[in-house]
Amino acid sequence: MPIATVSATFNAPVERVWQFLVDPELRARWFMGGPTDARVGGAMTMTMQHDNLSDGNVEVPERYRPYLGNRWEEHITRCEPPKLLAITWENGKAGEVLFELSEAGPGKTRLILTHSGLRGRAEPFTDLFDLGTVAAQGFCDPAQSLGIRAVRHTAHDSPSSVVHPA
Repeated sequence: MPIATVSATFNAPVERVWQFLVDPELRARWFMGGPTDARVGGAMTMTMQHDNLSDGNVEVPERYRPYLGNRWEEHITRCEPPKLLAITWENGKAGEVLFELSEAGPGKTRLILTHSGLRGRAEPFTDLFDLGTVAAQGFCDPAQSLGIRAVRHTAHDSPSSVVHPA
């Protein structure tokens, strides 16, 4: 079965990037939000809301418009906080998505995202790996969006403080 892999390094500690995988509000800022029961067998709800993916007023690409507001659940197949998270895709009919986090130096995280069990090029999740297509549609690539939107939430940081990809 086909496998697609993408990786990125972020100027943020592993624990911070982990939060952007499991916290519904943070995940919605770079991918899809929704309640998450972060344990093996738990559900990860996905809500398609492309307006969250761009800081500007960007029109949703035509091919995604029918899915706006759609909500569904995937299931967590592996969970080893804060290093590894795996979820089904289309309840396993379209394989599994694995997020692996590791330290990449002081305060940096390497994310390797692997989607195994792809059914082919028409797979919806494969757009994440075709970054040229995503950029042409007006959205930044998900890895860059994750890094840019990793806003620090401490009493000393202003809301505009961001953690950028390395």
